[in-house]
Amino acid sequence: MKSLIFKGLIFIFLFSSLALATNGGSRRKPKPCDDTNLNPKEVNTTDLFVGALLPQNVREYYANLQNQIKERGINMTNTLPNKLHVTIKFIGRVNNEEKEKTLNLIKEYLKDVKINQITFRPDGLIFLGNLLAARLQSDQLKALWQLLDEKLETMCTRDKRAYLAHITLGVLNKGQESNKKISQESVRDLHHDDIQLTIENVDLLGNSLNGAQQYSAPNDYEMLFRFPQ
Repeated sequence: MKSLIFKGLIFIFLFSSLALATNGGSRRKPKPCDDTNLNPKEVNTTDLFVGALLPQNVREYYANLQNQIKERGINMTNTLPNKLHVTIKFIGRVNNEEKEKTLNLIKEYLKDVKINQITFRPDGLIFLGNLLAARLQSDQLKALWQLLDEKLETMCTRDKRAYLAHITLGVLNKGQESNKKISQESVRDLHHDDIQLTIENVDLLGNSLNGAQQYSAPNDYEMLFRFPQ
């Protein structure tokens, strides 16, 4: 009797294993990678990211915040008021020779993405490398980030860092960058109004880099195309 039970258990185990192998288990098989090569080592590249331009009243709010930061002794090059924008998802860095092909792929992947009004609120200041940025809190922005990441799944060399929506306020200048700890202490208690802000359009933006630039300047981006609504 025990022998029959034992054989039965073995049969169930083998059958289950075969089913998992055949169906790939409960996991969805990833789509095959396309031939985009993001984040190359070459010079003359463009940083691609999904972002949103800010309305005038919001730009004025952050320009005032930049002035308060300057009064704290932070030596940085400000993002110009008319260039302030929300970075929703950084896609990656592309060689300019492959830029047009990559843009066409992104347009195809994101052609069905619809954008409704998105509301968010400030959530403190953070340092991202040599950038000083305002972090943003929004369930809608996070959901959009997740949707974009799924749509760009086959761009296997895309940037895979976790969601971190932000507004880049400026780039720390030489000297100040090496004293980042002092900079962090200087802005730790800076008042940041708990206001709700709304954006209606989302764009693919690009920042060009030349030579040995490690970070793209926040004032140098261009709008490449706007998502349909």
